[in-house]
Amino acid sequence: MSRLYGNLDPRNIPTYSIGDAARYLRIPEATIRSWTVGRKYPKADGEGVFLPLITIPVQKPRLLSFTNMVEVKNVESRHKTLHFQAIAPMISRNGRFSRMRSIQWI
Repeated sequence: MSRLYGNLDPRNIPTYSIGDAARYLRIPEATIRSWTVGRKYPKADGEGVFLPLITIPVQKPRLLSFTNMVEVKNVESRHKTLHFQAIAPMISRNGRFSRMRSIQWI
C-alpha cells in the first residue's frame, strides 16, 4: 500500500483544509488556525506571538493530515482540563506529543 502513496504513510499526507478540519472535529476554525499556524495578538507593550502547537507543512493552502487531525483533537481534549502553559512542555521539538494518549472521539 505504501507504493500507492509514493512510500508515504497515507495518515501523514496533508489532505484536509483548516475549514474542513473545523467542521469534522467541531472545533472553531480560528482555534485550529491558531494551534497549527500561530497568530499575533495585541499586548500593552506591543505585539505578542502565539506559536503553533502543531506542526503542519508550510504550503498554500494550509492542509492537515489525518495525524494532524488527531493531534488537534488531542489538544482540544487536553485544553478542556489544562491550561496551554501546562500542555506546551508535553510537546516535543518536532511538534508531536511526546506522550500521546488515546483520544475519545465524540
